[in-house]
Amino acid sequence: EKPESNGFARFDILLDGKYASWVKFANSLRLRLAMRIASVAPDKACAEIQKIKENDYGFFEAETGGAIVSTKSGYTNPLGELNRVWNETYMSANMESILVGYDDPRLGAYFEHCTDEALKGQYRGIRQGTCFAHSHYSGLSKLFVLQSTDAPLMTASEVWFLRAEAALRGWTDEDEEACYRNGVTTSFHQWGIYGVEDYLKSELTASDFIDTYDEENNIEARCKVTPKWNPQEEFTSDEENSEFQGFSADGTRLFILLFQQVEILIST
Repeated sequence: EKPESNGFARFDILLDGKYASWVKFANSLRLRLAMRIASVAPDKACAEIQKIKENDYGFFEAETGGAIVSTKSGYTNPLGELNRVWNETYMSANMESILVGYDDPRLGAYFEHCTDEALKGQYRGIRQGTCFAHSHYSGLSKLFVLQSTDAPLMTASEVWFLRAEAALRGWTDEDEEACYRNGVTTSFHQWGIYGVEDYLKSELTASDFIDTYDEENNIEARCKVTPKWNPQEEFTSDEENSEFQGFSADGTRLFILLFQQVEILIST
């Protein structure tokens, strides 16, 4: 009844304490959960998305929007502890392949340059699941996350990509390209990075991952989707690349960028 009331403000470490903001978070979270089951329970996912329309509070949209755990209240980011004290958190092979291949301007906001003198000025990652008993990877790119870094649980950019996927599946009447572009733009602006139009015109693709120590960990980048939106292009694949069969270029692009958003969300 009083959506602008800020009754939560005294103990709210996520939002601004307003009821309306929490409903917006609930809508955004419901959308996320619906899209998580979209492939296995599409009817249920679509029905949940329709329920969101029962209120007028909408979703997180602006670059300043989102659910973020503030460290000002004394909260310590546990990932910062893993990253800075345990030295357990580095760029993944997937992130290197996508962000370096796309020449993504956000790369420097997410990760640090290698400290290894032989790789100075580069961004290099480690293939997930790599087992080793040496320190050859210790000078590779670590996260830009400290114990004092606020921890986002959900960002507006992620929500825009979820909305784009929902539109692609025909579950909303939104324009999928507009949602896609808003997602990229919002993510750029979230990190204080501009010039997004050049990125959205880019036809660069993910690069092959070349392990810095063991060539058996190398990964060929088989998905050739670019940041540029091209609704007419169809993504084709051979039997070896069967995990992408049946996806349009847009669907595969959303898969990659959603993966990127989710991994960055987890890593921060």
